[in-house]
Amino acid sequence: MITLLSATTGLLQHPGNDVTLQCEFCMDRFHPFANPLVWRKSQWVVDTVEWSTVNVMGVLQEPFSSTGRFDVSFNQSPPNYNFKFKITSKQGRSSNVK
Repeated sequence: MITLLSATTGLLQHPGNDVTLQCEFCMDRFHPFANPLVWRKSQWVVDTVEWSTVNVMGVLQEPFSSTGRFDVSFNQSPPNYNFKFKITSKQGRSSNVK
């Protein structure tokens, strides 16, 4: 198992702004089933950290996939790979709720 962390980045966002996160890596023999790309979210809940899996191999997991706010892309030009995860704001989107 290989764990990759994106380069340290300061991210300051205003509420309502879209954000794109990315992870770039180089690997001689990358295979998505042998080395699945997994994006996880963590947040503090009371005294512990709660982890949620957001994406596995380009497939968004529930409840994230049903919101329509998340998009993933994966570009490869071996040995270079780039995985992008975009979060779109709720603001400015039409809603079916009346």
